[in-house]
Amino acid sequence: MTDAPLAYDVGVHNGDDTGYYLHLGYRVVAVEANPAWAQRVRERFGDEVAEGRLEVLNVAVAPEPGEVDFHVSEQNDAWASLETDIPSRGGSYRTIRVPARRFEDILAEHGVPEHLKVDIEGFDRLCLEGLGPDTRPRFVSVEMDHATGDRDIALLAGLGYDRFACIRQNDFAAIRPESVRRLVELRRRRGPLRTFLVRAVRRVRRMLLPPRDGDWRFGHGASGPTGLRLPAEAWMSADEALEVWRVLHKADGDLGAGGVGEWFDMHARLPEPG
Repeated sequence: MTDAPLAYDVGVHNGDDTGYYLHLGYRVVAVEANPAWAQRVRERFGDEVAEGRLEVLNVAVAPEPGEVDFHVSEQNDAWASLETDIPSRGGSYRTIRVPARRFEDILAEHGVPEHLKVDIEGFDRLCLEGLGPDTRPRFVSVEMDHATGDRDIALLAGLGYDRFACIRQNDFAAIRPESVRRLVELRRRRGPLRTFLVRAVRRVRRMLLPPRDGDWRFGHGASGPTGLRLPAEAWMSADEALEVWRVLHKADGDLGAGGVGEWFDMHARLPEPG
């Protein structure tokens, strides 16, 4: 397995993305701050851990090594973060101390992946800031921050990433400047009630007809296809990606709570060698 490509799953949650990367033949480094989730993933993929195909790191990515406060909802331990706004959604939460590492130190120890997925609840940028000219994955995906996602796009472009794809997470559709403007206009016309009903229908449809990549079925909350498996028409320039972000950022202010009510990942890829 030493010749298998490497993927990082940073923010493992229930391990569905890790399972997908293993299914594609990757070796996987899974980084998860929540001790409960890290243990569940070790148990779920015990054979892969034993075979050396998977290593689970129970650490938080932080600016400095050491220990940090990590907050976990008492109602739903999937709601966990270095900040309290997410775990407090359900009411009470507990605070635990967890080990912390800089992302650049993790890369130095475990190697540079072909694919890097990051979803660590508002702290994705710590991983991007940990990349350098010699430690750039070929493909990167991060949850798009509607408030400051332009900084992530600019950071990646500065690292040499020249193609970007915005992927809507409820159906893995590629969103481009023209389609995001249509999306916002539809949300504006529907109003809050119809938007709520549309979201409910989409949730049911996804449960009954989950998106697939070949024989792999994506679960709810999965990040979806790797950059290597996105269609050619999904990719756009950095300027186009910034335009998508600008439309969504403005919509959050214009449409009020929830904005367009969608969750997006921003993918980036390096130029092809040669």
